[in-house]
Amino acid sequence: MRSERLAATVAIAVALIATCSLVAILSRDGSASETASSALPRPQAMPIQLTSDDRHFHIQPKTLAEGRANFFVYDTDDQSPVRFFIVRLPDERYAAALDTCKGCYKQGLGYAVNDQVLVCRKCGHRVPVAMDQPQPDDCHPVRLDITADHDIRIPVDDMMALASQYTPVGTSSD
Repeated sequence: MRSERLAATVAIAVALIATCSLVAILSRDGSASETASSALPRPQAMPIQLTSDDRHFHIQPKTLAEGRANFFVYDTDDQSPVRFFIVRLPDERYAAALDTCKGCYKQGLGYAVNDQVLVCRKCGHRVPVAMDQPQPDDCHPVRLDITADHDIRIPVDDMMALASQYTPVGTSSD
């Protein structure tokens, strides 16, 4: 009787360990988090136009919510949307990036926002919205160079070069 209980306890323990191992393996390769991440909604993006100089996007800092990713979309001449976001940090610094994961861009899913965290909608990797912490080489937003003083300027040529480099498979732009 005692050996039967011991065998049953060992069998339950082995089944529990196997289940935990399977969950850990699926989470590591992204299969488990991918479904949950892609179900997160992609944030609405405000349409943006080029200014008269046609060399920079100009965004007024006062239009940006502090500490949040503010999403924009630019429809190129061939009507391919290029999505990007800007974060206004508490100390009046700004960070900008394409709405695409450097490692997962081929799927074209972009980021969702959960609290103060950007979540890759493909792999589920989480990045603080301030983008101020080192990230793995293959999974982080594609940063954009910006200049900020009385307004925020993003060079169009630089953004379009990065957008074409990180174009999702099967489309002409993210």
